[in-house]
Amino acid sequence: MHKTKTSAATVWLAAVLLPAVALAFSVTTSPQKSQTIKRYTVSKVYYHLHPQCSADLPKAKCLDILREGFDAWMAPSCGALKFVEGYHCNLASKTCLYDKKYGKALSCNKDEDCPAKSNLKVMPMGFNPNKRNELVFIEGNMWKMGSFVLGVTVAWSSSWNGSISESDIAFNGKHHKWTTNPFEAKQNLQDLLSVTIHEQGHFFGVQHVLGNFDMKDLPTMAPNVFPKGISQTLSVDDKKSICFLNPAGGTYTCNNDGDCPYVVHKSQQTGQEKYSAKFVCKSGKCIWGGVSAAPKAPLGGNCADNDGCEAGLFCQPYGAQGFCSKYCNVKTKNCPSGFTCFGYKNSTSGQGACLPEQGGGQGGKSPGSQCNYSSECSTLMCLQGVCRVPCTGSNAATKCNLAVEVCTPVPGTNTGVCMPKASSGKKALGKECFGPEECDSNLCMKDDLAATVGYCRLSCTGPNTCPIKFHCVQQPAGYQGCLPGSEKLPTGSPCKYTIDCKSGPCIVPDGGGAFCTQTCKIGDTASCPCGMECKSTAAGPRCYVGQPQGCLETDANCNSASECASGLCAGGVCRAGCDVLADPLAAGCNPDEGCVRVAPGSKEGMCWTPGTQADGAECGEDKACVGLFCAGDSSANGALRCMKPCAPGSESCGADKKCAALSDKIGVCQAGASDPPPADTVGGLDTGGGFVPTTVPQNAAPSSGCSAGPSSGQGVGFAALLLVALGLGLMRRRRRVAEAH
Repeated sequence: MHKTKTSAATVWLAAVLLPAVALAFSVTTSPQKSQTIKRYTVSKVYYHLHPQCSADLPKAKCLDILREGFDAWMAPSCGALKFVEGYHCNLASKTCLYDKKYGKALSCNKDEDCPAKSNLKVMPMGFNPNKRNELVFIEGNMWKMGSFVLGVTVAWSSSWNGSISESDIAFNGKHHKWTTNPFEAKQNLQDLLSVTIHEQGHFFGVQHVLGNFDMKDLPTMAPNVFPKGISQTLSVDDKKSICFLNPAGGTYTCNNDGDCPYVVHKSQQTGQEKYSAKFVCKSGKCIWGGVSAAPKAPLGGNCADNDGCEAGLFCQPYGAQGFCSKYCNVKTKNCPSGFTCFGYKNSTSGQGACLPEQGGGQGGKSPGSQCNYSSECSTLMCLQGVCRVPCTGSNAATKCNLAVEVCTPVPGTNTGVCMPKASSGKKALGKECFGPEECDSNLCMKDDLAATVGYCRLSCTGPNTCPIKFHCVQQPAGYQGCLPGSEKLPTGSPCKYTIDCKSGPCIVPDGGGAFCTQTCKIGDTASCPCGMECKSTAAGPRCYVGQPQGCLETDANCNSASECASGLCAGGVCRAGCDVLADPLAAGCNPDEGCVRVAPGSKEGMCWTPGTQADGAECGEDKACVGLFCAGDSSANGALRCMKPCAPGSESCGADKKCAALSDKIGVCQAGASDPPPADTVGGLDTGGGFVPTTVPQNAAPSSGCSAGPSSGQGVGFAALLLVALGLGLMRRRRRVAEAH
């Protein structure tokens, strides 16, 4: 396919002959008032595709489109970030990586054996992070974002160093159908790749280009999806974004300010996205340039608000887009060439706004009439093929019929539209559900971890607060709900009567605070639940509340290594053990983790998130390196560098390097090395240790949305459907043009 601009919907834009203004690309920071760029700090990111993909497409083709989007972002040679499709079943151990029952991993022979493979409870739908980067289609009532929204991306990041730790994408399968042919896209039929590749940009930290586009090279990261496959391929500036965020070789080089990004933030007062700062090019490097006014667009240029337009112009909402405009009179037709004066509804003086010509002229269609162009409507607003009335929060009472309509904000704009109210009917207790908003009780719960759907349930506050034949169950997210079954309480639970307890009596220790206990065996830590210990009593050995002893699972909070089943506690969290010289996934590490040494000279390690320093860069500790290994470089007078570990005597370093032993267990790949000192220490510095950062707060601040642009024979306002990215990410388009190599 080749990119084309011959349709009526695109010719009118080209005819305006706007100056070609490249706005580079946009990123954001975390926290908002810092200069810390939000991005992945690892070199490899695993993603997981829901096996059903879209119900509208053959599964294999649909999944391939999602993979194709990631491939497009990896294509620029100046970028270092790699996207790899992850898996859920560890075939080496035949256990599910992400699914446990009663504290133990489920067994499996293939991915489909693991419930997490088909998980739909992703962050864009309001659920907690789960350490998986997932792409899903939401086909039912679990979808929460409204019919305007095509897709949502949430990227969860650290406010300590801006590092993204998890990203999820959800596509709207409830209100829209999907196609793989961009020339078929219309109204509620969307081109999958155009939306996918844009959302995947937000997945790793790229933000919107807010108006004043270069019309000769429309950006994928514009808030709108452009028609005819234009949004399927990356523009020149789109490609720069991945190279800036994750540069090959660790260094990004600029030639001018256009090679450096703007910084986008969402206003806490208005919810609008704004350019808040600009990086500038100095001595070949992009440096923080401080607060920067938004670039000003000329007449007819794209805009998000009045601040984006040149002096004397204002931003006129038109369909789902905004154009820099000026006032005119429909009688005198005093707009410049290439523009038409569109009159305001009910204006007695003939006042209007100059907008780019698109054919058809302003029509008199009333709200509710079918339309293809915004220019057909007396309101200048055509959304989803219907003339709509624009509104704001302050004028909704006069613009909308509040008995049957509601003023619905259009993400990515400063306006709303009067839309019919949704049905207020909700599901009764016991009915199947995918989200709490479906239920009268506002609570939707699964009966067990393997279930694919939940049921509307009552909330509760502890024992004996549920109806008969139900019991109160604590959920990981912090709330409690009533599930079918006995009210009997497990050992360790607070109680009032022995009849409340499942496995033994309700006892009151000397310090007070009654709890359920059970018989046990003195000296056998496994005979009591984790966090309890066996003590002698007049009635025999019983489990008492105590410190966890070697029983806490990986990722549980810990105070000492003795509490963890793995024997490893770092940063207040139990860590999985691993072999520095083996595949960390095989040891049970998360896909975004590597293995770091627990002691110098040892190949035993623990799962840890990689650092940012590439191989060959200076380092002070293992945890600073992408490869999680820092050692003295014999070719640089013993300077500490990020390097590759190896097994002494092995040939794993390649033809030009040898494995220099640091101990009988582990070595380091050195150029022409023999056998260096036996310990990995330099000047008394233990390079296998280093500080462990404390747990840092995470964030996923929402940003605004994107809309679908005109398709064949349609104007700007046709199918104004939005792509929303929460936490950081939005959408994109693909340009199919030959490039020189």
